[in-house]
Amino acid sequence: MLADHWAAQPWVTGTWFRAEAHAWERLPANGHSFVRSGGETRTAWVQTDGDETFVLAGLTGLVLLKTTGSEFRGFPRDRFTTLAETEDRVLATSVTATWRYAAAGGVDFDTAHAAVRAALVDAFARTHSRALQQTIHAMGGAALDACPRRRRDPHRLPQPAPLPRRPGAVRPRQPRRGVPRRRPSLRPDLGDPEPVGHRPGAARLGGGVVKVDAVRGRQVLVGDELVPATVVVRDGRVAAVAPHDAEVAGTVLDAPATAYVLPGVVDTHVHVNEPGRTEWEGFVSATAAAALGGVTTLVDMPLNSLPPTTTVEALGLKRAAAAGELAVDVGFWGGVVPDNLGRLAPLWEAGVLGFKCFLAPSGVEEFPPLAPAQLTAALTEVASLGGLVVVHAEDAGVLAAAPAPPSRAYADFLLSRPDEAETAAVQQVVGAARETGCRVHVLHLSSARALDVVAAAKEEGAAGDRGDLPALPVPHGRAGARRRRGVQVLSADPRRGQPRAALAGGSSPAWSTRW
Repeated sequence: MLADHWAAQPWVTGTWFRAEAHAWERLPANGHSFVRSGGETRTAWVQTDGDETFVLAGLTGLVLLKTTGSEFRGFPRDRFTTLAETEDRVLATSVTATWRYAAAGGVDFDTAHAAVRAALVDAFARTHSRALQQTIHAMGGAALDACPRRRRDPHRLPQPAPLPRRPGAVRPRQPRRGVPRRRPSLRPDLGDPEPVGHRPGAARLGGGVVKVDAVRGRQVLVGDELVPATVVVRDGRVAAVAPHDAEVAGTVLDAPATAYVLPGVVDTHVHVNEPGRTEWEGFVSATAAAALGGVTTLVDMPLNSLPPTTTVEALGLKRAAAAGELAVDVGFWGGVVPDNLGRLAPLWEAGVLGFKCFLAPSGVEEFPPLAPAQLTAALTEVASLGGLVVVHAEDAGVLAAAPAPPSRAYADFLLSRPDEAETAAVQQVVGAARETGCRVHVLHLSSARALDVVAAAKEEGAAGDRGDLPALPVPHGRAGARRRRGVQVLSADPRRGQPRAALAGGSSPAWSTRW
């Protein structure tokens, strides 16, 4: 019937259809939920490490469907949103779930697998949710509740911990809190806190913790060269970079001859969304990923967490959420919004490294942008503190007047974010910096045309024509660069227009390396 329908249309010259039929089993929880028969695979991984054995179990290809009892409404909307809300829809998903057994000995794996699968299926059928993510969250919680950990009775079902496999899988919870990590470090003028629950100079090797007193390698980056050297560690810090054959007391980690030993990366632009939106990114996952990528220090942006870091109280909540959860050092930016103008000094005194503001909507309602007069007021206030303001520089008026076609095409997206939005905003930032003498960084440029404005401001300041144009520190901290005056671009990503090499070389990334 479908083939005849489409073949009858005047613009169709031919048709080809393919259909598949699957058997479905109605779930007992209600009359409108089903599980597809066949296609599901049970999975297992077993790993041994010394005397320890780890068992990961799971399933894939579990296809679930319900014909009613699911909504999709109440989601954030903007001018790009084309999806209509609905209070009733057909919901189907293919589930991949993985869980780790807390103890392998004495476990009835068949019974445990059946209990977890039953919990997943039952939670899917019974959960009336407004989005698939809510259903998946309920399924993960049900799987955990179905198998509570029983330390004294190894024959009870151990507690599973769902792990993600792909979109549509049971969403992971953040790793358990209370794991010993390092506390965040603050501004040098406030002193560096003592590590909490972390052995200075300790590294995890082969599943254990080994105290490392030095790292020796044939290719150690010292300055701009790879040379044989020994990096000496004392109390968790790099104490010296010594010759390769230097005598070092204690444990020396010898890097393979083909490995590079590099300074840790300092990433100054990271959004850790805890507390409030930890499911986006929490301190555990963010800092663990940073450590695995060679980032030893990150600075957390003030928005996307709830509440945003715009008050001393919110900063305290950030620190409380981070305490004991960190794999690397963490600092914090403070936020500037219309409501906290005139009250930035307490945040500075509490230890934020600087302040961030937007000149256009940030994407979250709790972090509104600054109007031109408010930007000047903020820069005046921060200049009196000797602080730094980093700016998301897009002109709100230009964006509001730009076309916003309901399309996912990249060319249409560029129409909605014209070059003028950035050039106008950067000119505003430069003018306010001249007027107030505040140090300013322009963040994540996407238009190469704005680099001309930045270059002109830097040239003016570097020539010494205007003593009030602020001196801005370059993130990698070279003393000569710190004395330069001008507006410094943290992360130039010129997707439109061709940046000149001189300009690209004059900008600096939002990360740096250090010993």
